[in-house]
Amino acid sequence: MTSFAVLMPNYNHGRYLNEALDAVLSQKGTDGRLVLVDDGSTDDSTSRVQAYIDRHGQQFDYIQLPSNQGVIHAMEAVLATTSEPLFFSIGPDDPVKLGFFTHSLDMMKCYPKAGLCFSDTTRLFPSGETREVTHHLSDRPCYLTPHAFARKIDEQPRFSIATSSCCWRRQPFLDIWDHRLRELRWHYDWFVSLVVAFRHGVCYIPEAYQFVRIDPASYSLAGMHSEAQSEVYVTLLELLQDPAYADVKPFFKIPSILSKFGIEIVNLIEEHPIYHDYLSDRLIELAHQADEYNHERQRQFEYAFKSTE
Repeated sequence: MTSFAVLMPNYNHGRYLNEALDAVLSQKGTDGRLVLVDDGSTDDSTSRVQAYIDRHGQQFDYIQLPSNQGVIHAMEAVLATTSEPLFFSIGPDDPVKLGFFTHSLDMMKCYPKAGLCFSDTTRLFPSGETREVTHHLSDRPCYLTPHAFARKIDEQPRFSIATSSCCWRRQPFLDIWDHRLRELRWHYDWFVSLVVAFRHGVCYIPEAYQFVRIDPASYSLAGMHSEAQSEVYVTLLELLQDPAYADVKPFFKIPSILSKFGIEIVNLIEEHPIYHDYLSDRLIELAHQADEYNHERQRQFEYAFKSTE
């Protein structure tokens, strides 16, 4: 089997580490290398990891960074220590299910052109309630060329890939990695996954192999409700004007891609004529729908949290 790495950046998720490590290390039929990098945690992550090592022996590489510099810096640090041709990047708060690695790796072996493989996910609320998130791209595992992938997501009101459900091919990922992606902050992985998909095509598995834990205090959800979100939108549109992304820019004009950001990004596009080629009646319609969807989702999240108090 092709060697692969499992990268797990951690910041103050000590309470979830045992569950996450057990889920990864219990996967059968794999020869993967697990690398856990701690991004300057201030909770009990270090003592929990040491206790885990004492009980089970050293089954993974453990890197400790001196201070918190963000998930992108942590990813850069851990990528610098690995060379495996395939890798997964999994949050310690998002446990995986059995079969996730083997099925993803099998697909990547069958379709060597694919830049990544992703699957459906399961949202996990603090109450223990779960909800399936299904992409409906196919009723069976498949490879989609960039144009076939674009046609599929153009049929949807909004679309994004949960990157912790991905198996990445290392080289296509590294080919687009540069310091400017740091400015995309909590959306950098969303952007990278789509660029890789539009350049190399994707494998898709219509089965939920990974949990996404819903936490309003998480880096991504907290960021999306901060004032800095507008700055991220500006960075995104500026990046797409760069000649380095000229090949994928037309795909980002698919309304279901930018619509996930709601009417705020539509207003930004309207204010700057240079971006008007992204505008369409369908984008505006889907953006309004996305705002309604996000509002309802936030209400559901708040209800789920209140039910645990």
